[in-house]
Amino acid sequence: MAAPMWRKALLGAALAIAILEIVDAFFIEFPLGAIVFAVLLLLGALWLRRPGRAPVIFMGVLCLIELVFVIVVFRFTGPTTPPLPVEVAIAILLGVASAVGLVAAVGALRLPRLGNPPL
Repeated sequence: MAAPMWRKALLGAALAIAILEIVDAFFIEFPLGAIVFAVLLLLGALWLRRPGRAPVIFMGVLCLIELVFVIVVFRFTGPTTPPLPVEVAIAILLGVASAVGLVAAVGALRLPRLGNPPL
């Protein structure tokens, strides 16, 4: 897979995570955190359209942070009531999209340095 294809996969994952974060903001106790993270992802998606490795690294770190939060934090600190099915679905989709984004970032960074062309 060429560098632009890895970057396109990373862009798609970032947009999916941003949308899911905005939806998730309606269900969590600290919605501002989800909104700020969604804004960071959208800014990173804009930056990803520029050449270079820095935007790929930035997006990869954001995907890693989201994946860790989904795995470690998902509802372990919440109330004793079970989560709603929509909350579980959002968490699963966030985990999948974060994993795809992380794999795409690593794939784009592992390619030989060809200037890492933009999308």
